[in-house]
Amino acid sequence: MLSANGSLTPKERALVALSACVACGCRSEFPGRFEEARAAGACERGMGRALEIGVSVRSTASTLMKQWIDRFLAEANAPTPPPASYSGQIFAFMAVGAAFAANCGESLALNAATARQLGATRQQLEAVIEVARDVRSAAERGIAARAAGMFQEWTQRGGEDVAAVRGCGCPSD
Repeated sequence: MLSANGSLTPKERALVALSACVACGCRSEFPGRFEEARAAGACERGMGRALEIGVSVRSTASTLMKQWIDRFLAEANAPTPPPASYSGQIFAFMAVGAAFAANCGESLALNAATARQLGATRQQLEAVIEVARDVRSAAERGIAARAAGMFQEWTQRGGEDVAAVRGCGCPSD
């Protein structure tokens, strides 16, 4: 249901936030977002769908990225790297950077500990985090630009061409 001014209702905002929290892997935000959705009147079914959608989007993003990498390597005539055993400081650095970019605290801690065991310094790990932060920031700018372009295209077509299906199907919607 739309609020009076056409924006999202508090319940819709809370469900979107819950789904986004799951999709970006933000465990620290999850309990608060879960309670926020509950307090905003979201039903069990709607909250379940928000969680399923967040997990699905996160999984799909990884699958699509892998497919894109495979196409990129094929088009670049680059050899597909063989499966490797992940040992050595550089692999730990890559895993720390990827965990930071994916908002995975457990993986970050595990891989940072591994890097330290392999002799990594605090300065090196801070540099790895800085690189991952830069990449994540660039990705955020890229997706924001893509969303802005999408909205601009809709405006040029004379309005929104996407059917608005609101609510989760519960009687309260």
